[in-house]
Amino acid sequence: MSGLLVIMGSGETAPTMVKPHRAILERVPDRPAVLLDTTKIPEDDAEISLPYMLRRYRSAGIDPLREPILTYPVLHYQNGGLVIDERAETTLEGLFACGEIAGGTHGRNRMMGNSLLECTVFGRRAGTAAAERAAA
Repeated sequence: MSGLLVIMGSGETAPTMVKPHRAILERVPDRPAVLLDTTKIPEDDAEISLPYMLRRYRSAGIDPLREPILTYPVLHYQNGGLVIDERAETTLEGLFACGEIAGGTHGRNRMMGNSLLECTVFGRRAGTAAAERAAA
């Protein structure tokens, strides 16, 4: 989203491609958190893209478009550990997997909202590959 910045513990803005875990390691002094600076997001864009966030923060007396938000790391999504190939077959011959158990195509950096699409695509691939194997 245009205008979204992560401010690291040093006070510097994180480079666009910085991994979130690196930003957290360079935390706000004495706190395992980073500042999420949403003050550069235009109000009109935020009203369309972030209406829930704006309502929640503003109801608590915080305007995220006027002040950075202190953000703590939490577990949002736990990806699995099975390695799969392009047909969704695991390293154990004949065992196919998709969804959270497989860790997905993005690994630990899964983008928000991709899990349903990923499960649908790899579920179909796993089902097709398993059916082909069973028929052979």
